[in-house]
Amino acid sequence: DTTGRWISAMLPSAEAIGLPNVAPTILVNGLLGTSNVPMLVTRASTKGRFNRLGLWVYDAAGVLGVNYDPKTKRATGYRVDPAATYLDMQSEAIAANWPTSNITVTDGAAVGLDGLLSMAKIEAIATATAQCSRQATATATAQYFVVRVKKGSGSSAANIYGVYNVTTAQNLVFCSIDYDTGAVSHIAGSGASSVDLGNGVWELTIPCTSGVSVGNILQMYLCYIGSASVSGDFAYITQPQVSDKPRAPYDPTAASNVTRPADVPVISGPGFTDNWNTREGTILMRVRDGGQTSARLLVEINDTTPDNRLSLYFTGSDVQFNIDVATARVAGLTVTGAATGPVVVAVTWSVAGGARLAVKGYAQQSTTLAAVPVVTQIQPGTLFATGNEFGGDIELLAYSPVATTAAEMQALVNNA
Repeated sequence: DTTGRWISAMLPSAEAIGLPNVAPTILVNGLLGTSNVPMLVTRASTKGRFNRLGLWVYDAAGVLGVNYDPKTKRATGYRVDPAATYLDMQSEAIAANWPTSNITVTDGAAVGLDGLLSMAKIEAIATATAQCSRQATATATAQYFVVRVKKGSGSSAANIYGVYNVTTAQNLVFCSIDYDTGAVSHIAGSGASSVDLGNGVWELTIPCTSGVSVGNILQMYLCYIGSASVSGDFAYITQPQVSDKPRAPYDPTAASNVTRPADVPVISGPGFTDNWNTREGTILMRVRDGGQTSARLLVEINDTTPDNRLSLYFTGSDVQFNIDVATARVAGLTVTGAATGPVVVAVTWSVAGGARLAVKGYAQQSTTLAAVPVVTQIQPGTLFATGNEFGGDIELLAYSPVATTAAEMQALVNNA
């Protein structure tokens, strides 16, 4: 502000985020990486993310770090990811493990996303038919081939990527990328896209969501797909992966498949009970959609079971808020068409005032409420059991121990 104070580094006040009368007693700020109550994260493995310098780093097991946009260096929030299985791509030893024809591969040829010499150079050594590819066995009916790529000898040199189903002899998705603009052109199939990671690097995603059965042999191609090449043309690649989840963060693979467990954040114990009103409350969230196509949780407050809970989640196309007491659904609200992010959403509940769901840009929904469940914990981005993790970024989660009116709810989502 005009006094020179770093307002962005402060926890927001009740007025700043639109909560009426009573400041939040539980506040998780995913943009600052802070929580005013202890948040335990269960994940029995490391996990990769971009840090505030835009470099790719790994957090230890049980740590949920803040994600940053590698190009803008701006925080994007806490990323709560589902479990993912990564097919064996020998992703950090391309030269020795990806069969080639009229191609030479040089590992460590350029600076990669981690700031080290981790990009491989894929270069044609003859003006002839060339390819660089590796096979793996599908573990799901949807597989996502992702590779980070960078221009070498030209914007359209060594720029074709794709996935072929060896078992069914079918071209699944093949495309080219313009290394200068990131524009993707399809040769076969559809759905491929690119994201600008900065410093000339593009994240190319090739989704294979049809034409795949478990056990099929898939063949992934880098830069060349068995077509004519020009000797001396080359490009750089790093972090090739094939997983069963969209937007799964990169996880290195060597001699076998890798399964990374889900993130399970939990606020419980005194951090929960000392700040929770058993009769009423309001929750405000700002999130960015993670691209999952099935139901995934924004937050659930539960008793560690499905019997008693307040659940706020995306269905794949809508936002829903459900309340269950002793296994019975006592309230259910839906805002249709609001499941693409960024999304600002608020919910409130009390027996006297009922339940209400507000999503920024949409009409509010409300219903009566006969009872409030007895709960023991908050789970941001997940629920009582693994399997429906958000897969996106949580920028803000604020709980206030008072219910809010319709007008207050609208101000809440408008100001967040």
